[in-house]
Amino acid sequence: MIIRSLKLKNYRRFVDCELEFPEGIIGLVGNNGAGKSTLMESLGWALFGNNAARSAKDEIRYSASSASDECQVMVDFELDNEQFRIVRQLRGRTHSGDASIFSGKNLLAKSTTAVNEEVQRLLGLDLKNFEISFFAKQKELNALSDLTPGEREKHIIKLLGISDVDEAIKLIRDDHRNGHAKIAVNETVIASMTVMETDIALAHAESLALETRIKNAEENVQQLKGTLSNAIQRFAETAELREQYLEIKNESEKLNGRIDAEGKKLGDLRDEAKTLCDYQDRAAILRDKTARYDEVKGNVERQNELALKHSKLISAQSTRDQLGADLHKLEDYISDLNREIEALANIDELLLRKNIELKRLYALRSRHQDICSKINQVKFRLESKKTDLDGLRKQAETLHQHIENAAAMKGKISDYDILKVSLERQNESALKHSSLMAAAKNRGKLVSECNSLQAYVDGMTKEISTLAGIESVLLQRMDELKSINIVIKSHRSYHTALQAESRAFRDGQERTRIQLADIEKLGPDSKCDRCLRTFGDYYEEIRAHFESELDFLAKAIGASDAKLCDIESTIEKENNRKDSIEEDIRNLNKEQSRLKQIQKTTVRDVEGLETLRLKIRELEDEIAGLGEVQYDTTRHGQIREQFEQASKQRDEYIRVMASINSLADIPGKIKETESAIEIMTKQATDLESDLSAIGYDENALESAERELRECNNMKARLIQVQKTLKREETVLHALEIKIKELDVNIAMYSGVIYSPEEHKNMRAEFEELSGLRDDYLRITSSINSLEDVPVKIAETEAIIINLKTQANLISERLSSITYSDELFAAIQKEKEKAQVGEHEAELALRDLTSDLKLKHQELQNLRNEIDRKTLLIEETKVLGKRASVLKLLDKLFGDFRQDLIGRIRPALSRRGTYYLDLLTDGKYSELEVGEGYSLYINDGGVKYEINRFSGGEKDIANLCLRLAISELTHESRESIFSFIVLDEIFGSLDDNRRNAVLNALGNLKKHFRQIFVITHLDDIKDRLEYSIMIEERPDGTSTATYL
Repeated sequence: MIIRSLKLKNYRRFVDCELEFPEGIIGLVGNNGAGKSTLMESLGWALFGNNAARSAKDEIRYSASSASDECQVMVDFELDNEQFRIVRQLRGRTHSGDASIFSGKNLLAKSTTAVNEEVQRLLGLDLKNFEISFFAKQKELNALSDLTPGEREKHIIKLLGISDVDEAIKLIRDDHRNGHAKIAVNETVIASMTVMETDIALAHAESLALETRIKNAEENVQQLKGTLSNAIQRFAETAELREQYLEIKNESEKLNGRIDAEGKKLGDLRDEAKTLCDYQDRAAILRDKTARYDEVKGNVERQNELALKHSKLISAQSTRDQLGADLHKLEDYISDLNREIEALANIDELLLRKNIELKRLYALRSRHQDICSKINQVKFRLESKKTDLDGLRKQAETLHQHIENAAAMKGKISDYDILKVSLERQNESALKHSSLMAAAKNRGKLVSECNSLQAYVDGMTKEISTLAGIESVLLQRMDELKSINIVIKSHRSYHTALQAESRAFRDGQERTRIQLADIEKLGPDSKCDRCLRTFGDYYEEIRAHFESELDFLAKAIGASDAKLCDIESTIEKENNRKDSIEEDIRNLNKEQSRLKQIQKTTVRDVEGLETLRLKIRELEDEIAGLGEVQYDTTRHGQIREQFEQASKQRDEYIRVMASINSLADIPGKIKETESAIEIMTKQATDLESDLSAIGYDENALESAERELRECNNMKARLIQVQKTLKREETVLHALEIKIKELDVNIAMYSGVIYSPEEHKNMRAEFEELSGLRDDYLRITSSINSLEDVPVKIAETEAIIINLKTQANLISERLSSITYSDELFAAIQKEKEKAQVGEHEAELALRDLTSDLKLKHQELQNLRNEIDRKTLLIEETKVLGKRASVLKLLDKLFGDFRQDLIGRIRPALSRRGTYYLDLLTDGKYSELEVGEGYSLYINDGGVKYEINRFSGGEKDIANLCLRLAISELTHESRESIFSFIVLDEIFGSLDDNRRNAVLNALGNLKKHFRQIFVITHLDDIKDRLEYSIMIEERPDGTSTATYL
């Protein structure tokens, strides 16, 4: 995996930042707090979410952004030659998160949870392991060494893929444990096969008895069906006769109903004939009264027309009077407007003169302002030059004083070079004397350590010879433990079978007791629920059989319980013996581990002893090479003090001479400044004369502006009056036209004669005649509708005679049929009784058939259970073989894991030692990863824990372990990661070790295509392949640019 690009938007102090990353060593350089670590933190946040940030999510978004601004990080990376993109955002006031991951253009996951899971699936790492291996945060180089030994081992095992082997071992042991549990269950189930075979025989006998009862029930059902068939035939014949009787009776009732209806209809027709005569008399009277209707109607219509014309005449005269008054008012208003326009006729000429005058005054003001500005500038420069002249004069005074001091100092520094040579010789002698004393001291220390270590090795050798025979004893005890385990397993299998047998006997005992209680409850006179015969003389025999069965089962349970007690006692004794042997084995294992540790420690101490002796010889050679050194500490101190005094005097002389050289041109600068002041004074005087000659007056300008505003107001008033005059003249013309139209209408209706009283009388007469005419028309319509009543009366009388004749015939047919409701009810009751008998017999047959089916099913279930238990026997054999295979696999995988773990620490030690030797320039020759993955450094041939060393040396050791883990993880994961991030690793290192770290990073390029180095040291950037400068702007935001 390598990072291709990173784009940030409103992420902490980065408002908008986009970077592309090449392959090689990439430095992120900038001041502390500029945002270097933030840039790399955003990469972890994009991959793993909020857990990778240094603060809560509400502090991630840029503080000056609004709630609508989105915080976003987009990362493009390459993994196994496939391109991926992750986009993670925070939105809104609640900082709700969202994320997406793409492979090319395909969306792999969306939502924060789904993306986090997909990233862990792709990378095979969670955040913590990712940071420990490839992402060392600022001030966290010791993150791995600060963990407890258990946590440290867990993380390294997971990083290097050994956790996959642990998972496989766990699965194997789970399968092995589940297999043993399954075997135990199967053996318990198989133990009940004998009881089930007895149940099968009993169920078979019961099914034969049910088959006999079913045959008898079938014969009874056939007999009852014949009786029911005869009853149904008689009922059908009687029902047919009843149907004919009811049909004729219904027909007779319908005819009587029709006769009644036609009689009522005949009465109604006779009433209508009487009403027809009354209508004809009333129609003759109304016809005479409505003879003048048309004449009166014409008179009323003519009066309506006269009333309409009279109303229009009155309305026109009123409107004409109102419009005349409005016309006179409008003519007066127009005259006033014309007079106002004449008064404003010369306003344009006056406005032109005022504009010309104002432009002239504006030009004078502009020239006046320009000259005032120039005067101010000249005066400002003049004051500045005067200030410069004062400063130059003071510097001239200082120059004379320095020249006097330099002459006095020159004689005091003549002995500087002689003292420098003497001090260098004394320093060289002091260095040799110090080396000689240090070598002698180290030799004494090493000799003491060598003697102590030799004594310790001798003691360990004796203890090893004492523990030499412990391995054979351990193997003997382990063989005993295996034999006991086999015996206990056999006893437990037998115990399980006995438990199953006891449960089967107890279940049979309970069933037998229930059956005996049921029989005793029924008594000897009751029927058997299977054969349906009474118990009779067999009752006591049956009871005796069940009681003997109960005695047998009680004895069997007692014998089974006794066997269980014996086997449990045996198992307990064997378990106690097993516990004793296991305790011995644990103690022996501890002793064996102690022996191995002593052997390992002894080998390491012997090697350390040889190393100490070699170093002692090297120190003795060094002491011989230095020889005798002549050195006087007092003389060295005196020469150093004299040289420091001479150095201070020489530095002061050099500073004074530099000041004299820098002030040599002061007199010339004073003359130039005085000349410039004279010229500027003349310029200011000339400009003030020009200003007086202009004659500009501010009050005249203000008066002209005020008069122009008044003229503009008068011009606006003239335009408004002209518009109003035009509008009012248009209204006047429209009024004149309207008055002429009204005069025409008044002339048209002036000859109309109209009497409201006469109009009212005519309308009253017309309304009375209209009511009489409506009554006449209604009565005439009724007479027309009743003209056919006599014909309808005759037709109805004929229908009634015909219906009475048909009713007589039907009555004769009804009396000829022999039928009674009592006979029909008796035959129906006989049929229902036969149906009930046949139904009860079929129900009894169905119950017996259902019982037989259940019994067959029970028999089949028992046979299936026997078959299943037979299969379980075969399955148990297979499971036993599989358990042996799983046990072998468990041992193989365990040995494989131990071999892997045994190779990890030496590999980490080799790689860590390589980097430690490189970074310390050979000062420390070995970095060892010990038990619990703790760090040890070999210093002078002796191994010490890392906490013994200073902070800088501890950081170097942790950095070496980090690089070793990253390199080993890189190899174990088949190059899935090709980058590493190192944050502020140079902080506590001196110049030599910084150079060593940079050289080591160059070698690390063989394994990692991208190495990100974060530092605030400016001199590092020139030694990196690529450098990105992180800078803070004045507004608090940060930028990132390539140098």
